[in-house]
Amino acid sequence: MPVYFDHNATTPLHPKVLEAMIPFFKAPQNASSLHYYGRQAKEALQSARQVLADAMQVAPSQVYFTSGGSESNNLALKGMARRTQPGEMIISAIEHDCVREAVRTLVTQNWRAKVLPVDGDGVVSLAQLPGLISKETRLAAVMLANNESGVIQPTAKVREALPSGVYLHVDAVQALGKMPFTMASTGAHTLSLSSHKVFGPQGVGALIVEKAVDIGPMIDGGGQERGLRSGTENLAGIVGFAAAVQLIQAEMTERIRHYERLQRHLEQALAALGNVTILGKDAPRLPNTTLIAVPNMDGETLSLWLNDAGFCVSSGSACSSGKSRGSHVVEAMQPDLAGNSVRISFGLDNSVAEIDAFIKALAALLEKVKPASWW
Repeated sequence: MPVYFDHNATTPLHPKVLEAMIPFFKAPQNASSLHYYGRQAKEALQSARQVLADAMQVAPSQVYFTSGGSESNNLALKGMARRTQPGEMIISAIEHDCVREAVRTLVTQNWRAKVLPVDGDGVVSLAQLPGLISKETRLAAVMLANNESGVIQPTAKVREALPSGVYLHVDAVQALGKMPFTMASTGAHTLSLSSHKVFGPQGVGALIVEKAVDIGPMIDGGGQERGLRSGTENLAGIVGFAAAVQLIQAEMTERIRHYERLQRHLEQALAALGNVTILGKDAPRLPNTTLIAVPNMDGETLSLWLNDAGFCVSSGSACSSGKSRGSHVVEAMQPDLAGNSVRISFGLDNSVAEIDAFIKALAALLEKVKPASWW
């Protein structure tokens, strides 16, 4: 079997999470029903909501379950936009495509977007933020940790710089399980999370909403999730998400140490190879993520070669695969390397031995295609 180094795209389901989910696949459970099975479902739903509330240090009433990070991000931005007059919004240059596309939709509805740039290491420019703020600014979106580079953003400082009445949305999908944080520590008015990035099931996410924030629904229906997100809840998935979050709470320190050990080993070996750039290396980063670029080598081609050698990596965001363009994240950081990046992202079962094998395979590939101008 190939070695899986693409955990920022999705993670395998943890056995303990699957074990927690199995009973909820078997019973006819709808939390809106009043009978025995409905009451069972409602209790499980409330328990799962409490788990996420405890993890984010918020009230359970602030937790809304969704189908994943993309829906949570769309619900936050479009939901807040529905409750205010069109104006201006500020988004970072490195936001996930689901945020970027949501903003493009809002621009067709009389909103105006401004882009907050990042420096060469991929950190948003706090110095340039005040110049983007105007009396028309209503919303801002800055992710907590980038899905490609792993670079951690100073979202709490962004919140401090925003005037009262300007809402900050924080996409924390990639940060969950890889760094400690709470809703308050991020400065977010709304915060998005996703299950399948943390060894939980796919198709489940959450939006955490500050109590004073009023957002409108995108889906009309039976009024589930206190009217914000109609549709029968994916109970088995939600239970699995909660189980994954409980494992995070119990294992956070151990997981971070494991990731740090792997990242340190990988990056020392990459440095020894030469002609490999580690993007964002001087900024605070997630411990499981390393984004590299090889000048004059197409990242997608390198990714496919590595796959043939037995290593699953990504040439960018998995949600953007198949698009014939360079990474907008790397474009914002170091434009000359936008088409040359490859992301390595570790999981719980990866090992130093796998990294050593990866480095050996990468070195052989680089030697095979080495232009004379490299060294």
